[in-house]
Formats: sequence, structure tokens, C-alpha cells
Amino acid sequence: MSQPAHRDIAAILVTALRRLGKAGDAETAMKLGGEAWWAFQNDGDADSAEAVNKVMHYLARLLPAPGQKT
Repeated sequence: MSQPAHRDIAAILVTALRRLGKAGDAETAMKLGGEAWWAFQNDGDADSAEAVNKVMHYLARLLPAPGQKT
């Protein structure tokens, strides 16, 4: 798949991951984001991997602190 296509997919994915996190399932969003990051990185698309990495940092702030009840 071409890099521009990856970027389009990454933009859609980032939006979906943010929405999933805001809806209260940041943990699942983080897991999916990690898989997507690995796939983009493994395919040599550093820009798309970085876009996913940024949203994962956002999602990390939505996760409960260790020991905090959900």
C-alpha cells in the first residue's frame, strides 16, 4: 500500500481511536493503537506510525491511574 494511502487510513484510525477513548474504552483504543503503530512502523511508514503514537499519548491520559478503580 502506498504511503499516501497509509496516511489516509492513519487519519481515519486516529479519529476512531480518539472517539473510542472518549467513549470510555481507552484501554481497547490503546491496544488497537499499539497494533496499528507496529504495522505502520513495520511497513516503513514512520509518519503514520508517529500519528498513531501521538494519539496513544492522548489516550494514556484517559486511562485510570494504577490502583484507581474504574
